[in-house]
Amino acid sequence: MKLKKITVILVFVLICAMSVLPVMAAAALPDNMVTLPAAPKATCVIDGVRDDGYGDWFNMTKLRNDATVGATGRFCTAWDDNNIYYYIEVNDTTPNHDSANAWDRDCVEFFVDWNSMRDTDLSNTDDPYWQIRIASAPDSNGEQNTNGGTSGLVGSNLNGDTGINYKVVPLVAGDTALAQGYVIEVALPIALATGAKPLKVGGSVIVDVQICDNQNGNARDSQSFLVPDDPDTDAQSGNPSACRGILPLGAAVVPGDPFARITVSPSTDVIDATADQGPNGQPVQYVDGYGIGYTWINDMAVFRNLDFGATGAGQMTVAFGFAPTDGQPDSSLLKIYVDDPNGAEAGEIRCTDTGGFDEANQKDFTFDCAVPSGVHTIYVKWAEAATGSLYGVQFTAAVASATPAADSAVPAPAVDNAAAPTAPVVTSAVQTGDNTLVIAGIMVLAAAGVVIFRRKLFVK
Repeated sequence: MKLKKITVILVFVLICAMSVLPVMAAAALPDNMVTLPAAPKATCVIDGVRDDGYGDWFNMTKLRNDATVGATGRFCTAWDDNNIYYYIEVNDTTPNHDSANAWDRDCVEFFVDWNSMRDTDLSNTDDPYWQIRIASAPDSNGEQNTNGGTSGLVGSNLNGDTGINYKVVPLVAGDTALAQGYVIEVALPIALATGAKPLKVGGSVIVDVQICDNQNGNARDSQSFLVPDDPDTDAQSGNPSACRGILPLGAAVVPGDPFARITVSPSTDVIDATADQGPNGQPVQYVDGYGIGYTWINDMAVFRNLDFGATGAGQMTVAFGFAPTDGQPDSSLLKIYVDDPNGAEAGEIRCTDTGGFDEANQKDFTFDCAVPSGVHTIYVKWAEAATGSLYGVQFTAAVASATPAADSAVPAPAVDNAAAPTAPVVTSAVQTGDNTLVIAGIMVLAAAGVVIFRRKLFVK
């Protein structure tokens, strides 16, 4: 009977240890940590073009100190066993590249606490922490990629090339002066992070991102962070405890189903292909109640990673809203491209007056197309100087005998295939690193239980 009681007590102690220790560790993270969209597992090519493997967008629209003027942007991420990838679009209409201080130029800074241990001792090579700074363009000395407040970076130096693969291109095609903004794509290699633990599906990494804007040629005039109103904002240099992002590491994205209705959403990718913003003066974007709006000639909506199976597609349906505007055509011409927006046209449709641009006036237009079998990216391009709102797309297999009715006002059931799978939300630093603390605690408590057990058996 005495042995049974001791066994029950020992089991209870172990259960408490397993449940309490992670909760204690969770208290180390601030309440305002931001869980970013999951980074899918994918290998990306660093060429300034968004690969299909990237996850959903995260918008950075708020500025430090409640500033109302300054560069903003959005970014998406991916990862594989060798790298963490960032693809970030920066809206910046005041290009400045030549400040003597690297941190005073137009730039983006990427902060990575590789083991998520929030260790402020940068001499500890077991917990590498990076601050990688990439400017929108080289300065007069050719310097563009620098680092500061960084530990564990093999071959690093404060002012010079860090050996990291990146690409910077104009946000708007042909805008070599970067008058509208810029795109940075970068691969942050774990092989250069001395002491970093392997990345794995279901894990996460503590990060932060800063967009810096030099508006007058002298110094930083504005900054955008993940949490710009945090007291530790702008203290991330050399201080991983100031980072406010949790980047979940998800599994590879499952290709979407093009034969079900794909409804546009804020995460639908768009390409603003020209500096001419059209009559509205706005870049193409998702607008609530208007789908993909503010469109103009050569703007595009992009539907990535769609699996057309063994048959491919022979027809496509677009849900579209349009009303003629003075000085513009009485219809809107859309052209379709597969994988390459500059390649061969795969189909086109002229969408006529639906009674308005708003969601209530959308109608379906069906047309022939030629999409081969396999997984592809589809580009929908506005092909002439006319606007129009896109609400969704759907394909019909090439072997299908029936097709959706043309110009039908009844939309198909909405299925949003754009969302990438998400990894579990991380709530403690222990979960983002290893479980050494938890295991050690359990072992200590278990040993104590064994001592109690022996004393109860052998001491009268």
